[in-house]
Amino acid sequence: DEPRTPGSGAMSSETITEVANAAPLNGSSPRRWVPAILVGAGLLLTLLALPDAANRVRLSYAYVLGFTFPWSVVLGSLFFVGLPHLTSAIWSVPVRRVAEMLAAPMWLLAPLALPLLAFVLWPELFQVFPWADATIAENDALIQTKRAYLNVPFFVARLAGYLLLWILFARYFVGTSLKQD
Repeated sequence: DEPRTPGSGAMSSETITEVANAAPLNGSSPRRWVPAILVGAGLLLTLLALPDAANRVRLSYAYVLGFTFPWSVVLGSLFFVGLPHLTSAIWSVPVRRVAEMLAAPMWLLAPLALPLLAFVLWPELFQVFPWADATIAENDALIQTKRAYLNVPFFVARLAGYLLLWILFARYFVGTSLKQD
């Protein structure tokens, strides 16, 4: 065998054998537990932040921001998947698969909206949505004019309705596209 030179792209038979004999990621591997440990540590730190009022407010604002980013990626991908279906475009077929991959797990992100319900149901604890706090809403003329839209039952109904609608759209568009294959 010739020595491998950088940039040649050739792999030696020893390297191929090493890759082929590498241990698979199985149930006995300690790497398997890393995601669970990280999620557990995040939940523990979140629970430790809840008793302090200042940390609770910071946590709630950070959660809304953190929830918005992945949700906007998934929802934007769903838009990119749906638009070619609506316009019968064929130019997007090669790049649509990436958008489908990002839109398909929308149902996995839906449970992450549950803390938003907590922010609305207990506004005095989290102080994210001032319109949800009855004492603030009664004394604010601007909130009073928007009371038909900015109220807790309508927020919960909108949140549940939009989540359900978007999940059904994602299942339909991604499923329709996969059937074409």
